Amino acid sequence: MKIKILLVVGFILFFVKFLFFSGKPAPPEVVSSCPPVTAPFPSYDAQFAPTERWCLENPHRQVFQLSQNYGEARRKTDELLAWKQIARTPEELKTKWKEYLFAVLHYAYEGNLETDWTAQENRRRKWFHAPWMHTGATGREFLRGLTVERPSCAKELIEGKICDDDKLPIENWAVSVYNEPGAFYINEIWTEMLKQKPNPKNFPSAGFPEGTVAIKLLFTQAEPDYLRSSINWQADIYRGKMPPQTVRLLQIDVSVRDDVSPTGWVFGTFVYHDDAPMIFYPVELPIERQGWLRVVPLGLMFGNEPAQSVLNSKPLVPQHFGCGARLNGPVDNPKSSCLACHAQAEVPLDLNFNRLNSTYPPMSCDAETDPFWFRNINPRSDRKEERTLSATDKQTVSLDFSLQLREGIERCCAKNGCQCRQENKE
Repeated sequence: MKIKILLVVGFILFFVKFLFFSGKPAPPEVVSSCPPVTAPFPSYDAQFAPTERWCLENPHRQVFQLSQNYGEARRKTDELLAWKQIARTPEELKTKWKEYLFAVLHYAYEGNLETDWTAQENRRRKWFHAPWMHTGATGREFLRGLTVERPSCAKELIEGKICDDDKLPIENWAVSVYNEPGAFYINEIWTEMLKQKPNPKNFPSAGFPEGTVAIKLLFTQAEPDYLRSSINWQADIYRGKMPPQTVRLLQIDVSVRDDVSPTGWVFGTFVYHDDAPMIFYPVELPIERQGWLRVVPLGLMFGNEPAQSVLNSKPLVPQHFGCGARLNGPVDNPKSSCLACHAQAEVPLDLNFNRLNSTYPPMSCDAETDPFWFRNINPRSDRKEERTLSATDKQTVSLDFSLQLREGIERCCAKNGCQCRQENKE
């Protein structure tokens, strides 16, 4: 009797399950509204990533994605580079500096203004970001990929006067992109760095190929009158502790690998100003992007001798420039210069950056330290003492003026993302 009862109960349960559950689809998989993590290099630090709630509430808000298909980059471009036709000698660089810089700026703008600086969507030419700039609170924030720059004070940005080093409360943030020849070199560096035992001796000694262009966009928290109509971006500068904040375009830096220079590089700086006349651009831009055309060139430099900087005598924006009237922008260290600062782009052979940093004297802009900082470094030089800033004893390797390469390697070492502490024997 018990067996019959059990059979009946089992049949009823089977029938109920069949009636109510057969044919129903499995529960759908949960799909995140946020972009997937990029590989092999992250776009931003996971601890400061956008939340699922933020992505759901802001479905059309841009989330930064690293442009990192470096293997597609060509060493040389087939394009006729306009600036090469403008200045073929250092003397022409000095007399035609504005034409040279505007040719470089137009090249960097093409396609990037139309895509609002989403580099991988540029249909005119390919542009790339440098990897491993994402770690920590100073690394890439998730909206625009901006990283922390040197801070400022109001007196510096409004009056062009030098501030005390300990009174710089205004945050500045920036993002850079490189063209194809630049990305070709970046790929060679990081192919070596991601090996089980990377060796800086294997970095290409010739550095970046000629024709490399990099452009850096610098934004500020400050709200001086001349930035009222500037380009406004939203950025997660408080790392989720506050909503994304508005930052305003202040400064644009360009750098060009050009053998016309004794350092192999030409650096230039532009600043935004509401009263600047709009430069020509062949594509009509929406009103919110036309601020990119209201920029004024501050100057150009191709060497660290004072005579190798050419400065705009009427820059509109108050300026402190650099040490000894060398080129620097309003966000930069007034005791330095563009080339002196970027000459620190080098790595020690043992990849111990603490040891390397201890070899640098302070940037004081005085007779004692100037001979160290204001030399013309060129990694392609026949003289080994001119190839790197800090050492003549083969203990450092140049990264050819790219501070983003140096900082990326240093961050990778600090996070054990690269095997950075082995001995590199002679």
